[in-house]
Amino acid sequence: MDPFKRIAKDFRVPDNLSARVAFWFDVYTRYGKHEHVLHHARYPWVVYDVVDTSHFLLGSGPLWLRRQRGFDLVHKKKKELRYILKRLSRKKSYRRLTLAEAAVFDKLQAIPGPRKKVIRQALSHLRSQLGQKDFFIDGLEHGSKYLPAIESTFVEAGLPVELTRIPFVESSFNPNAQSKVGASGICQIMPYTGKKFSIVNKVIDERNAPLKASQVAASILKQNYKILKSWPLAITDYNNGTRNIRQAMKKSRAKNLSQIIRRYHDGNFKFASANFYSSFLAALHAERYHYEIFRDTIFDKKPLLKKEPLKLTRRYRPRTLARLAKIELATLLEYNLDLRQAAAKNLLLPKGYVIFLPPENKIILEQKIYRGRS
Repeated sequence: MDPFKRIAKDFRVPDNLSARVAFWFDVYTRYGKHEHVLHHARYPWVVYDVVDTSHFLLGSGPLWLRRQRGFDLVHKKKKELRYILKRLSRKKSYRRLTLAEAAVFDKLQAIPGPRKKVIRQALSHLRSQLGQKDFFIDGLEHGSKYLPAIESTFVEAGLPVELTRIPFVESSFNPNAQSKVGASGICQIMPYTGKKFSIVNKVIDERNAPLKASQVAASILKQNYKILKSWPLAITDYNNGTRNIRQAMKKSRAKNLSQIIRRYHDGNFKFASANFYSSFLAALHAERYHYEIFRDTIFDKKPLLKKEPLKLTRRYRPRTLARLAKIELATLLEYNLDLRQAAAKNLLLPKGYVIFLPPENKIILEQKIYRGRS
């Protein structure tokens, strides 16, 4: 997957994960946001069908209804697949199958084990994955605002630059990304982790500032690698937590990620954990080869957001800082996404807080606050 050797040896795709990585590579580069990939959750490369619902959006009626029609079709297809798998699981012989049954039976041939057991497992592990191609392209366009600075952060921390592509998996570089479990920002950092490494409170949430979030991510990954001595495990730990990784290692009696995935699928180590490293490798390879992959795409890449830090010498309100720096409040917020709450209510920022500004505005503000003219 790396014909031009653009990726460090530590992050080349291992043979025992190649099929899993290939599945995620297709998710990021082949299937769009209206394509639902019906597949086996334990063996995701076993794809039964791809349901395209884009034509519903061209129909009549309100948008929510058109979307619902698409979801209804996906539900119908999943129901049909479950019915076929259920029929197969009850058969004593697989000699006489309908065309639909034969198609599903053939898909499962690559999975080792007794057929009855394989089919029953497939029945309980039917899953739908939405294509991410559109979101990935968005990430390529918006990530250019932050990636050079994030790469510098990781290099200064002594970490491989390849790790800076984790936000493609976590958020497609969407700074407004919020998960159902409370993770926030481009690096999808949980509240308790954010509080450990940065400022997370009712006034400031540094998880939402891309550069500060990347500093937190770098600290987490460095700590993970120090504990686990393996990048596949350290990156999986980023998604799942050290305690859960250690439990999976203990239960599976394995220290190699591919062996853990093969032997253990329980507790807090299920689909997301088993696939996080593979999806990272897929995203990394897709990003390094995106010009070759998306040849017909005209990218609208955003210019690097040039900004410099300034530590506050005392408490200030966002509007006061904007006035002193001769910058619009909206621009101040664009450079400091961790100040959404503070800017909305003009709350006091603490002494020592690091604010980011365009270079020319930093000079203006620095002169004023250090000369005591504020």
